[in-house]
Amino acid sequence: MKHLSALLLTGLALSPAYAQNGFYTSGSVGAGLSNFGNPVYIASTAYEMTPDRSPVLSGNFQLGLGYQYKHWRFQTGLQYIRSGFRVHGVNFGSDSYFGPSTIRGEGSYKLTFNQLAIPLQAGYAIPLSKRLTLVPYAGLLLAYTVSGNAEHQVGKEVQSTGISDAGLKDYGRFSLWGTAGMQLEYKLNNRLSLYGGPAVNYRLRTTGYGNEPGTYNLNFNLGLKIELGKGGK
Repeated sequence: MKHLSALLLTGLALSPAYAQNGFYTSGSVGAGLSNFGNPVYIASTAYEMTPDRSPVLSGNFQLGLGYQYKHWRFQTGLQYIRSGFRVHGVNFGSDSYFGPSTIRGEGSYKLTFNQLAIPLQAGYAIPLSKRLTLVPYAGLLLAYTVSGNAEHQVGKEVQSTGISDAGLKDYGRFSLWGTAGMQLEYKLNNRLSLYGGPAVNYRLRTTGYGNEPGTYNLNFNLGLKIELGKGGK
């Protein structure tokens, strides 16, 4: 408790010296895991897929434009998100719901979706030293599903197909996500800062079948922040 109090007091003492107002731009890349927390439905047959699912690799790329007022930061921009999940215990027949398949027998689907999103985020910059700043943040993402891919696997046999329009519609063309994260910034000079930290995205609402929430991404991001003003102190 004493250490936490000392950290907060240090941040408050450094606040007037290192807080600066003005616009900034940033770019980041991230990678991690994605999964689906709820049952997956197929609208055309009201079929519920097996609950046996596992995570897949996820990724994101973001270009941001923000404004800092004292310690508060407000940011928007454009973000690419790759998310998905793997469904086990699927019995492949003739053509797959997600695309034509020549694979037969029981196996798994690896489903991935490519989305473009507009983030609306707010953060609070906590100075830790002359060069280090801790920034917790939270916000919303409005996303549009551009495309997807289904990878069918039975044993060692693997086949990839696209996802049909019906499949994308069931997943949800439009979706609303909640986002939160923590980043640690290192100030290189008055213009440039490097940053990195964990982030989570959780799908809240979708235009897909049943409007089921549940998809989530856990990523670690690395990026560069560029001050657009005259530079800090």
